[in-house]
Amino acid sequence: MMFVIRPDNDAQYSRLIQNRLRATNRERCAWLRANPSAAETRNFLAFDDGQLIGGAVGFVRFAWYFLDLLYVDAAHRNRGIGRQLLTAAEHFASDRQLVGVRLDTADFQAQGFYEKMGYTLFGELADCPPGHTLYFFHKTFTQPKEKP
Repeated sequence: MMFVIRPDNDAQYSRLIQNRLRATNRERCAWLRANPSAAETRNFLAFDDGQLIGGAVGFVRFAWYFLDLLYVDAAHRNRGIGRQLLTAAEHFASDRQLVGVRLDTADFQAQGFYEKMGYTLFGELADCPPGHTLYFFHKTFTQPKEKP
């Protein structure tokens, strides 16, 4: 048998690999077997006079809310909009009885903001992007369930 490794961005192959990995993960994890649904997108948007000025963009997966992006237009910053957007995501996670919210932020973004909002640093990655550090935060609302 001869193996060949090649670059290939065909969406069909990507879906095949994703499906195979998910099937393997369900075989090995009881929680995934009991909760087979895919990620659910959940965004929170801020408007001023009908114009989009910011938003919290994220998704639910593994009983966590993954905050992917939090943004407020420069002209609307320091008015509590970011706090309100983050709070909306937290209320959603808490109401859905998710474990918590997980996010990352770079050293040139909003590390102090998330710390003030009660988030706990759980990791960092240097030189991501080069010359900067990426920080990983979480805030928990419920205790994770024990392994079966």
